[in-house]
Amino acid sequence: MELSLDYFVSAKESLLFGFEYRKPKLTNTDANTHGALNFYLPQAPISDRTITGAFVQYQNTITENLEYIIGARRDDYSDFGSHFSPRAGINWHINTEQVVKFLYGHSFRAPSRSETDVINSSALTGNPDLQPELFTTYDVIWQYSSNVAYLSVNLFYNNTEDAVRLVQTTPRTLINEGAGHSTGIELDILHILDESWQVRMSFMKLTDYDQEFYIDSDLTASLILSYTGFNSTYSLLANYHSSRVDANSSAELFSILPARTTVEAHAQWKLTDELTLNLNVSNLLDNDSYGIAYRPEIIGGGKERGRQANITLKWQF
Repeated sequence: MELSLDYFVSAKESLLFGFEYRKPKLTNTDANTHGALNFYLPQAPISDRTITGAFVQYQNTITENLEYIIGARRDDYSDFGSHFSPRAGINWHINTEQVVKFLYGHSFRAPSRSETDVINSSALTGNPDLQPELFTTYDVIWQYSSNVAYLSVNLFYNNTEDAVRLVQTTPRTLINEGAGHSTGIELDILHILDESWQVRMSFMKLTDYDQEFYIDSDLTASLILSYTGFNSTYSLLANYHSSRVDANSSAELFSILPARTTVEAHAQWKLTDELTLNLNVSNLLDNDSYGIAYRPEIIGGGKERGRQANITLKWQF
């Protein structure tokens, strides 16, 4: 259940507040386990958690071109306790096409059931004593927009405390260990070529980060080419990820997973007012790539899926 209320004092002054209540419950966790003997065993205890949250946000102007926003949220988890998360931002409208944003935020992530409660698994054992991860972010964003183009440049600094990390045991488990930070830049460019064609490009580069803490790609990029017809749309997406680190039980205690590029294709046809057909193809070129294995005995990462196609027919009535 979620209740959200917006109150607009004027065109430039507004207030948002609300309340959220959730009670997710595991009702069946049985799965087949393979080994010397095969058993159908529960993978986590049957239980629930209660989650409540309250939030408020206020926005107003300082001058005609300068506005600010402040907000806060308080969450309470029945199994992890409470957390208070403030946020603030200032928007400077240079002109009708350009704006600069200065943003600050503090948040947290409560451990998932797959991190705390897993049992009867040869790969991972849950740790019920895990505590939430804490995040602090700072962003300076410049945005430009016109009728045919959009450009965004984001300089960011992220800091993480009580990070949830895998421990090299068999089976593996998770603990809250240390802290880390990352600093980098993000670019996002959209250009509308004409009424039918548009191209979008994005880029992310970490310029400074804790290598022992951050193991994912420090450089990513994507390119999307889209075409929109009368009753159809088509898009081609290319994604690039630089090399990653996969911890394992080898002599070096890790493997370097090579950089990878994947291509996806999407198409949609509106057959009638009620029928829509979608086609999605991932890893279009069927390239071999390897991801983090999450099992110390696997050296060199786990092989990811090859080409996959999915067709969906949607009937709306």
